[in-house]
Amino acid sequence: MRRARTERPENFEVDLSHPLMRGAVLLGLGQAHHSIRYRDESQYGNHGVLTGYTGAGDTPADRWVWIDTLGRRGLGFDGSDDYVLSPCPLVLSTTSPLSASWWSKAASVNSLRAFLAIQTATGNAYQLISVWYASGFRGLFCGRFGTSNLSAKPSVAITQTDWHHFCLTCIGGSSALVLYVDGKLNSAVANANVGVGNPGIYLGYAYSSYYTALTMADVIVHSRVLSAAEIMRLADPSNVMMSGAIREPRPRRNFVGQVGAAAKPWLYAHRRSSRVIGVGI
Repeated sequence: MRRARTERPENFEVDLSHPLMRGAVLLGLGQAHHSIRYRDESQYGNHGVLTGYTGAGDTPADRWVWIDTLGRRGLGFDGSDDYVLSPCPLVLSTTSPLSASWWSKAASVNSLRAFLAIQTATGNAYQLISVWYASGFRGLFCGRFGTSNLSAKPSVAITQTDWHHFCLTCIGGSSALVLYVDGKLNSAVANANVGVGNPGIYLGYAYSSYYTALTMADVIVHSRVLSAAEIMRLADPSNVMMSGAIREPRPRRNFVGQVGAAAKPWLYAHRRSSRVIGVGI
């Protein structure tokens, strides 16, 4: 019996026909790490650009880190000027269903920090989840930030030293955001007014000068509402291959023999004749 992988291989492949990948419009799974490009494995190729990753200790090579506890790579943000902007998938709209999920570990929670935001063409940012720290209280918030106040819903306390999986779903329009933490239904936020449109999806940044000091891994956006079972699979830290949606890299074929035969047909013919003669003897 083949043992399940505990670490995601380098140069893996993604089976976009897998049920878990249905409706995926952004798959930031850590491929092409150390690059200035944030690679999207979905069929849309919504590759993002790492911005602010300059200077000693803050280059892409420094910030793309291996996460032992998750067996995969994640991208770190310095909380000052690092962010990623991915072109907004055209299949999403303000009335479409949405699921956004990711792993993250906060480096600090001493101010309002956006983990992931979706910004509209008008410049209003829709902050999907934030951490607020005030008077010793830590909670999760999700809702809109920009022209209106946050629609806040206190949730579980999180620690800045632990990895957590977050998933938010919305059936579209002004419907409530449903929040899952570590695969478990946590709360619903009514009238969250989640909007999706240009210019894109931001990681590590939301509106004005709000940046994030944290590390993120497996940032995934679906144009549909994930089921509770699917969210549980994504939130399983041991499921590095995503229930088979991620596949081993295909072995490369060695064509040296064919190349040699084509380059020296007389040699190939001589060897073939020798084998035939040998069999006759």
